[in-house]
Amino acid sequence: MEKLIVKFLSDSLTQEELEKLRDWLAIPDNQKVFESYVKSNQDLLQLLHSAKADETYPKIWNKIKESEKPVKKLNSRIHIYTASAAALVLLLGSVLIMRHLLSPRVVVEDLVDTGKAVVLKLGNGQTQVLNMSDTLVNVTNDGSVKGVFAADQLNYYQGENAQAAQGAPEKNTIEVPNGRQFKLVLSDSTIVYLNSGTTFTYPVHFANADKREVFLQGEAFFDVTSDKHHPFVVCSDDIHVEVLGTRFNFSGYEKQHHSEVVLVEGAVKMAGKKTKGYSMGEVILKPGFKGELHKDTDSIAVEEVDTYLFTAWMNGKLIFRDKTFNEILETLERHFNVKIINRNEELGASRFNTSFGKDVKLERILFYFKKVYGMDYSIEENTIIIK
Repeated sequence: MEKLIVKFLSDSLTQEELEKLRDWLAIPDNQKVFESYVKSNQDLLQLLHSAKADETYPKIWNKIKESEKPVKKLNSRIHIYTASAAALVLLLGSVLIMRHLLSPRVVVEDLVDTGKAVVLKLGNGQTQVLNMSDTLVNVTNDGSVKGVFAADQLNYYQGENAQAAQGAPEKNTIEVPNGRQFKLVLSDSTIVYLNSGTTFTYPVHFANADKREVFLQGEAFFDVTSDKHHPFVVCSDDIHVEVLGTRFNFSGYEKQHHSEVVLVEGAVKMAGKKTKGYSMGEVILKPGFKGELHKDTDSIAVEEVDTYLFTAWMNGKLIFRDKTFNEILETLERHFNVKIINRNEELGASRFNTSFGKDVKLERILFYFKKVYGMDYSIEENTIIIK
């Protein structure tokens, strides 16, 4: 059983092993034992995401065995909503879902809609709906340049030897709905990964332009092709970012009180658009740093960060660091394309450090918060109500 517990924590059980562990967890005393292991070892999550599997299992089990020794009680001032406890969401969620398999289910997944199509608005006013069955889309006004579309990717790059386009470029807009992500390759071979609920406007080519300028509302990761003579500029309603060739994440959703840029590689110059001429208040980011623009004051705060935490969404992972429950719900709404109303003000203002793996179900996330934090929820008229 020791091996099954460790494999379950690392999400590597076979179906047969899962059934065996589920039978074991059906005994209440076994559930308590397993939960006590997990609660006593907040660093297990880091082990699960670091070493190779063969090296990780012994380390995890050693940690579990150590938890059998008496431990000092936590300071009573630590609230039930502490961020450190929230970091166990993946592990405790795994335990609690076993109980859930033995109890009546609340159907949440019926509300999740990830089948909504990405919409491409052409410069001539026409609209294209990009369905998965499409293979080629004419993306220009005169048909001189085509973008190949397949499998959630639209490609405008025609190769290094392609003839340069002439005249004023047509500007297109991609609208990525909640519950979807999209990859775009621009005409200069810059790659843009667009997150859920994002609108992105761009020219179909950059010919005869002093700078390569695009407009973003939402979140995207940019892998910019270097061009010293033509800076790449990303604009939103609140922020202005200029680069030559770099890799960075840009987040600026309309409902958020801040916009942020996280630099992975290269260099970035950013400033609030309210700053006249972008000269005052500009900051230069170094790799591994985040610049956060507070919309109310137009001030930028810079801090060193783990860039993976801000780019994991491209791999389907949800990672939250020092985020309020309300901020987490906003992300869940976009990620799963659902509507959530929170009526629990105390929980809404509480901050968490938590992570959810790829393909985790919304029902599992809600079930975790319900069992561990006493949150209750219901479904009313296709809306999830947090009580």
